Amino acid sequence: MSVLEIWFERMGVGHLVFGLLRYGWRDRVFVSPEWSSSAERLAQLIERLTGVAVARARRPLQFAGPVQGGRALVYGQERELLEVSAAFADSCPTPPTWCCAEDFRRILGAYFITFNRHSVAFACGVAASLEGRAGVKAICHVAFPVVGRFAASQMNTRASPDFRVSAFPTLSGLIECLRFLPGHPRHWFRLLVGHRNEDCAVDPFARENGAILEQASWPSINSHPDGGHLYWEPASGLAPAQVVLYCDRSDTLADERLRRKAADKGWGWIDGASILAHLADPGGAIAEAFTRAKSLLPRRPNVVSWMHWVLAVSNGVTFRAYGDLMRRHNVAAIHHYADFGPEAVTLRLAANHSNAIVIWGLWSVLPFLIARHFWACADLILAWGAYDRDYFPAAGFDFKAIAQVGPVSSDSIADGDTARAAALRAGLSPTTRFVVAAFDTSHHPLAYNSEAQQLCFIEALVDLIERHDDWALLLKPKKSGDDRYGADLGRRLRILADQGRCLITEPREKVGVVGLAADLVVGYPINTAAILASLRGRPLVQLDLGGLVLGPLRESGIAAGLVHTTVDSFHQAVERVAAGDSGIGDIGVWRSLIDAFGDGEGPLRAGRLIGDYIRLRVEHGHDKALALAVERYAEREGSHRVCRPDAVVEGLWEAERRQYRQVAGEAR
Repeated sequence: MSVLEIWFERMGVGHLVFGLLRYGWRDRVFVSPEWSSSAERLAQLIERLTGVAVARARRPLQFAGPVQGGRALVYGQERELLEVSAAFADSCPTPPTWCCAEDFRRILGAYFITFNRHSVAFACGVAASLEGRAGVKAICHVAFPVVGRFAASQMNTRASPDFRVSAFPTLSGLIECLRFLPGHPRHWFRLLVGHRNEDCAVDPFARENGAILEQASWPSINSHPDGGHLYWEPASGLAPAQVVLYCDRSDTLADERLRRKAADKGWGWIDGASILAHLADPGGAIAEAFTRAKSLLPRRPNVVSWMHWVLAVSNGVTFRAYGDLMRRHNVAAIHHYADFGPEAVTLRLAANHSNAIVIWGLWSVLPFLIARHFWACADLILAWGAYDRDYFPAAGFDFKAIAQVGPVSSDSIADGDTARAAALRAGLSPTTRFVVAAFDTSHHPLAYNSEAQQLCFIEALVDLIERHDDWALLLKPKKSGDDRYGADLGRRLRILADQGRCLITEPREKVGVVGLAADLVVGYPINTAAILASLRGRPLVQLDLGGLVLGPLRESGIAAGLVHTTVDSFHQAVERVAAGDSGIGDIGVWRSLIDAFGDGEGPLRAGRLIGDYIRLRVEHGHDKALALAVERYAEREGSHRVCRPDAVVEGLWEAERRQYRQVAGEAR
């Protein structure tokens, strides 16, 4: 007898009523990771009144772990995202006249992933839950934020006969169909009533010699000059006035506090809360955007074609707004670190039309290819080493030059690091013989790194520390919070802390300092902070419970004892390091891949390269200036430290690239 599971992302009263009316209840099980109390009470009421059981289950989806044939589910998720986003991009027959077809395809692909990423992940999780369960079928109801019926149809073309996706209509989808202007509707209203003055403080020297926009964030501002995304500024040779903070994040507003901080540093600032405020002629820009997108106006009612038109108009306005901003302030470059959405593609287009470039780079060691990067673009990419140098071409990134500079932004080497590390170690019990430095990580219910697995990692460490009276734990959290590790683990950590055998550092503490204070560095799963800390000369042991079987670090990491897939193996490796076994955890096999230079001077090299470009642009313009600056860099550091699009060869990511290129080769 077969059973049909009816899935919803969240089971509310309306969902349960719809499911019962649509499918009945015989041989049906209503499933969701989250049930509202009212939906549960309704099911109980129906059972009391009818005497018929309403089969139901509260079932969290398992996204972390070797789900599909020993592989992490994330590989299937990213492939599905790429396939469906490529289909959405390919469904547009013509671009607007303000950009070429390839650039508009990037905008469409990035738009789909930005809005629908979690919905696609949920559907993939439900499909994976059927593996090995004979006689069970499922219909997964998903509230896709945009183009839901299209997304469901595309997923169903490749789905198993036992699984179907059904799209629920959403209010967000309706709103997006009417979003012809970028930004929040309150900014549209301000534009209509005439309040469109751009709020800024940019020095005339910057307007004369070229400014570089830096996306503002308090962590980067507070970390300067030791770390953060302003790592490049001290070595650039630019006047402080040429650095202009662009405040477009909700957590870093251009308020009085930020303005005072910028003034203290000598930097400028621009309020980017409303992109429409940058328009020199709002009415003309909006009219032009509609005119240049008129070829996309659908002749027949069609949600997908309608969205192509809406996106052509809204991004056309964004294109003009960014262009007006850059020309007004003579912006030479934009350095940002946001994940790639459609506005990032439009930003790069506007920059290149306004004598400017976009500078970008990874801030972590990625364990797999990410679908949204197939639609991403930048002019200059600052890579740490061969690992991410090869990542960008494999991911289909559009770029003009990649320069290997060494690790940047997160952990530059400073003179006081050794003293700070000694102070951390001095805070532990004087009887301590062996110190383990551990780094936790971000997690999400729909991600490959789950909270449960992170807690398993921390618990494995606590078990080890409790067994050895002369061991201690230095734990660097990603974020602060007393309940980050749960009640039971929190209690055990506090007991160890009272004994001087555990110290939880501040989240902002440099990872290299924590590593220097320890005898061993550990992380979960393939943890960037742990890798960077280990580069300071400490052995590394990582626990990967998530099935990250692909990627350039996997096989060599297992062979060198850097990566372990079971808690028992992880424990044994830590014990061996503590016993003096130098044959385990040697990061030498990864060192040159992650860090091209190994001297901690990545910020210095990046700053010089950026400064050279800004100064050369005054005479040569953005394209030639970038080429000349990269040539100078190659002369200083070696031609093998530079990669251009016409010289890309098969690299470290080739095996995983082939997994994606079955789709992406056609999508390009």
